[in-house]
Amino acid sequence: MRVLPWCLAAACGCLLFVPTLRGQEQPANQTKPAPRADATAEALHARVQLLHRMRAERRHAQELHAEETAAIGRQIDRLRADLQDAQRRLAEHQEALAALERRKAAATAQLANDREALAALARASAEAARTIAERIEAGIPHDRKARADGFRQTADRLGDGGEGAEAAQRAGAITAFLEAAAQHVVDGARIEVWNGPVDLDGGARRLDAWQLRLGHVGQFFVSEDGRVRGRWSGDARQPWKVETSPDLGRRIDQLVDVGRGRRPPALVPTPFELPGPR
Repeated sequence: MRVLPWCLAAACGCLLFVPTLRGQEQPANQTKPAPRADATAEALHARVQLLHRMRAERRHAQELHAEETAAIGRQIDRLRADLQDAQRRLAEHQEALAALERRKAAATAQLANDREALAALARASAEAARTIAERIEAGIPHDRKARADGFRQTADRLGDGGEGAEAAQRAGAITAFLEAAAQHVVDGARIEVWNGPVDLDGGARRLDAWQLRLGHVGQFFVSEDGRVRGRWSGDARQPWKVETSPDLGRRIDQLVDVGRGRRPPALVPTPFELPGPR
């Protein structure tokens, strides 16, 4: 492409040189042009036309190249923007993942602490259940065995599985103990008085009597005519035990009278002997 300007200069020089030659020559017959000069002019004209076409093609190629370069530049810019956006999203995802890992580590540590606290609470609950059972055994005889056995079973459930016990199992046992202990406290504070039938001698004899439920102390009755009195024994065959001792009968009368409101509240000795320490 660099030889084109030189060719153009040569062609222009020839064109300028030909008329000079024609002016210097004096042909005999001027009506007919020289064939050689016409051929040279045509050749130069063809070369000039070729040169114009080549220049036009070169400009067109340059324009296409510029358009393609601009398009490629725009694509590169878009790719660079997409890459930056992808890097930004990757950084956000990595930060979110790191936050999740931190939360997971904190939750794992909290879970370990909760399990340790749950195990400690289970041990404390088991010890408390055994203590309650021992105190029931050493205390008031009313329903002693049933109440003490319930707390012993709860203590055994709390100890099942040791440290490897499932958290749900241990939590369920603790909940059962707390409910039993709460009910034990409620029952211990319950005082109820009502009039109802009392079956004696295996159901062979029935009396209408005033009955008193005094927490864990016991359940007592006094017949409406005041001749028979007794307390709940818990025996399936003979649930009521008739008291024949005048002293114990007098204590039962005092308790029922206080419960019915016939006597002002006062300290009344228990109507039975407490067992000694074991």
